[in-house]
Amino acid sequence: MTAAAWRASGSPVATNHSSTTTRDGTFTDVTAKAGVGSSGWGQGVCVGDYDNDGFDDLFVTYYGRPNILYHTTATAPSPTWARRPASAGQRGN
Repeated sequence: MTAAAWRASGSPVATNHSSTTTRDGTFTDVTAKAGVGSSGWGQGVCVGDYDNDGFDDLFVTYYGRPNILYHTTATAPSPTWARRPASAGQRGN
């Protein structure tokens, strides 16, 4: 979504988005299908396999709210994720 489209939508809250390439130079928004939509100011994302199941998981950090760990639940034909408590993938102090 472009900045102009976001402003025109009247959306009062920042929202994460995920896109996939259509291989013709354009992208399709797959946020809802992938299960990664969340409002808030996402500050960063890390991709890794926190549970060693062979699939990439996502950890999104936020400003002013709890972080979210997305665990991969399916990979074909496109990845989908389920939310897990952010502490599930953290170790140490």
